[in-house]
Amino acid sequence: MVYSYAAEVAGAALTIIAMLAIHRKMREAVSRGAMRDVSDIYEAMIRVINKAGADRFLILGLHNGGQAIQPHSRRYITIFEEASSAEVKTIRGDYEKYPVDGSYIQLFRKLIDEKSISGPASGLAPGMLRDAYEADGIRFYQLYYIGWRGRVHFFCSISSRDSPMESPQSWSEIKIAVEKIRRLMMKRRLI
Repeated sequence: MVYSYAAEVAGAALTIIAMLAIHRKMREAVSRGAMRDVSDIYEAMIRVINKAGADRFLILGLHNGGQAIQPHSRRYITIFEEASSAEVKTIRGDYEKYPVDGSYIQLFRKLIDEKSISGPASGLAPGMLRDAYEADGIRFYQLYYIGWRGRVHFFCSISSRDSPMESPQSWSEIKIAVEKIRRLMMKRRLI
């Protein structure tokens, strides 16, 4: 009787050890896949910088600090990824949980409905995006809605100091990059 109880305990311990090893290997595989996806996203952003005449490519998120967005809740913008040319400085650290005002909520609502918006930076309402664009001499922008994930609305901001990025080659590079980023970000359980 004592022997069978000890054998059961040993068997249970071995089962737990095996399950922990399997869990660790699964986490490692998921982590490798996530790193591959992050690398692919960054490569797509750099490709747009190099081939489409863009000076900055941002992946931003509209959120409520981790809570579901409610009608009267505070909303924030955070830059999750950034790629930029040598002509502009990095701004990622400047916009983490940056408060968003009503005019930009309207802009994001329009972006969610239309999936993309573009134009001259001077045409934007005063606020975070226009301030960031004008500080670096950005004159043209394109915004693309990526999707809703984990209580965050993600979108891309592609901007340029010189070019409206409307040539067929630029349009193709940007469209390919945005669709690749959308696919990679939306396939993950967590970003």
